[in-house]
Amino acid sequence: MANQYTGSLEHKVKLKFGCSALELLQQCLADDLSYNEVQSRLGVTQGTIRKWARRYGVELRSDKVCQIEDDKSQLFFSAEINAYNFLSRKWHEYA
Repeated sequence: MANQYTGSLEHKVKLKFGCSALELLQQCLADDLSYNEVQSRLGVTQGTIRKWARRYGVELRSDKVCQIEDDKSQLFFSAEINAYNFLSRKWHEYA
């Protein structure tokens, strides 16, 4: 539900860019922009962009959430407890 004080994305895009939200989203798709990049360009939340993109059937590129780098994955599988694997190791109770 749109905030009653700010107007819809369609209205904001029309004022700022002089085109429809569909045209803008299609241009963003052609430019291979992600949802985060469109969010910073338009100044609206990512949820709003996803809602309008879904409404128009436009699927933008998603940002990668998290990737463990190769050197950090070695730390995860290390036999020693470190900052990357301490929650996945069994703790021994010392008497």
